[in-house]
Amino acid sequence: MRIPDKYYGFPPVLAWLVSLIMTIMGFVAMTLIFDFGDERSFLGQMLGLFLMAPLLMLLLTPLMRVIGAYKYYSPLFLVFGEKKDRYEIHSGPSIDYLLHLRGVSPGPELQRTVLAFYLQGLLNIADKVGGSEDPAAVEIVGTSYFFSDRSVERMGFEVSPGGWFHRLNLMFNFLELFFLHSLTAGKVDIPNVLKVKKATMSGARLLEHRPYIQRLYDRMATARNREWE
Repeated sequence: MRIPDKYYGFPPVLAWLVSLIMTIMGFVAMTLIFDFGDERSFLGQMLGLFLMAPLLMLLLTPLMRVIGAYKYYSPLFLVFGEKKDRYEIHSGPSIDYLLHLRGVSPGPELQRTVLAFYLQGLLNIADKVGGSEDPAAVEIVGTSYFFSDRSVERMGFEVSPGGWFHRLNLMFNFLELFFLHSLTAGKVDIPNVLKVKKATMSGARLLEHRPYIQRLYDRMATARNREWE
């Protein structure tokens, strides 16, 4: 499986330039939104915060990628602040959907493509963990609201309730999650961000379940996923 280049396939200087321009745009937009909120009621300020979250995520992601804070293991699957013994996994934000899912029909086809990209990411992490000195000491952890306990447990994860910090984070990013969730479902679908769960497993357990994850990927992969093999 191919791992995405941190520079989006551009020369590094160009990738840095574009990411910095988008970052400046993000801070300008944030200033305008805060000024708008200051001139309005408390409700207006809260609306500004909800509008700011998806905009900043869209505009700041390229910078987070080129500086290495986001390390991608598939086009829609990243690790935030990767450490030698810890992988905090996340799904890609809206800009990654715009870059990699153009032309894929919303609904079942898009849903399969997204899930297969997640599986690609896990397979690439498994390959990297397999080369570490002590896979059992590596922790893979992620939080979300949409996975079923049974599905991720079959992959080797242990599921537990998410904390309030994770709930607040998802609530803050509700508009982006609503957009991506509805796009994947192919219809207007409100995500239950309060139903957040935490999934964890060791690197050794991931390696044990790698054959199952590979079979699942082979069954789900679409033509768009095959382009990244």
